[in-house]
Amino acid sequence: MEEKEEKILTKKELKQKVLEQKLQEKQRKIEEKAEIKAEKERIKNSFGRKVRNFFLTIILVIILLLVGFYFGKEFLTNKEKELSNEKMKQIYQNALTLLESKDYTKAIELLQSISEDFDNYSEVTKKLKEVEQLYLNDYLVSADEYLKENKYDKALEIISQIQSSLQNAESVLSKKNEIYIAKLKDEISKIEGDEKTKDTLVYILNYNTDGLSELEDEIEELKDKYKADFILEAREMLNKNFSKAKEQVEEIEELLPDDEDIQELVKEISKVETVNLLTLDEISRTRLYTSENSLIKDKDKNEYNGYIKSFMTGDTGTVNYVLDKKYSSFYGKICISEKQEKNKIVGEPKVNIYNGEKLIYSSPVLNYDTESIDFSVDVSDVDELKIEIISNNTLDIFIAEPTLIEK
Repeated sequence: MEEKEEKILTKKELKQKVLEQKLQEKQRKIEEKAEIKAEKERIKNSFGRKVRNFFLTIILVIILLLVGFYFGKEFLTNKEKELSNEKMKQIYQNALTLLESKDYTKAIELLQSISEDFDNYSEVTKKLKEVEQLYLNDYLVSADEYLKENKYDKALEIISQIQSSLQNAESVLSKKNEIYIAKLKDEISKIEGDEKTKDTLVYILNYNTDGLSELEDEIEELKDKYKADFILEAREMLNKNFSKAKEQVEEIEELLPDDEDIQELVKEISKVETVNLLTLDEISRTRLYTSENSLIKDKDKNEYNGYIKSFMTGDTGTVNYVLDKKYSSFYGKICISEKQEKNKIVGEPKVNIYNGEKLIYSSPVLNYDTESIDFSVDVSDVDELKIEIISNNTLDIFIAEPTLIEK
């Protein structure tokens, strides 16, 4: 009995012990919670936590301000757009009123001032094009009237009065092209003289196209046409007047330095065989002096190498050469000597060239004011060439650089 009781008591102790342990565990947890709570309170009241909370508060305030600003701005924007639309609408109505009174210039200014943000901007754009065309029609009709009368500069003056913002309008550019092309063709038709083809080509090459595409195309077509004509004429001239042909080709070459056709012509000229007449034996000579290499100057101080001239003024002299029909042309330049004094000239000084006794060239009558005369004579049928300088007065004449072209 005593052992059983002892055993029973031991169980009670165990239960008591377990109960105590549970109480201790519960107490420990309570203490841990208290410690955690105390730590949280400590952290919550710490400086770092206060700083963090401060910044979080600032961020929150900023967010609230931004949200308020956004919605406030959107409200103001909508309000401004509403007011702007009302203003643009009024401007548009004013433009329509001006249109009715045909004040196109001010109507265009008002329509151009309307913002793209206007709700009916597509309608404004359409109306603007309509008013611009009405505005342009007045100028274009007026310019066309002058064009019909061939008053090209006046027509262009009218076009220039169109406001700058519309100078590149298609209808304006088209009318400018039309005027310039008509003026160009009219000016070409007025070019006259022995060098018409060359002068026309020079005029075309120097014509200012003002950036007009249609005019540039017209210029290109005319250039090709007159260039082809010029090349044909230059080739024909080589055997008749070599010096003039060469001079003209050199002038065109300066304007068309990269043109293949002109360069081909230049090569042809460079291949032409020329002979200084003064290197040939003279058959006879009367009162003329010839020099192959001596320099001489004309009254304008131009210098030449080789010449034929009278021994003295007041005489007529001749010199003869045998050509035997070996040459196609004979050319040179008739000049007044630098030694000539400006005094009263009498008689009819001139230069004559003969095929035997047949006159084949006679220069104009010369005087002190006569410009140097380029001449070229066809000598393809000449057996004997005779040059005559008539200087039966006080005029000092010479023939500079007399040259033959071989057949």
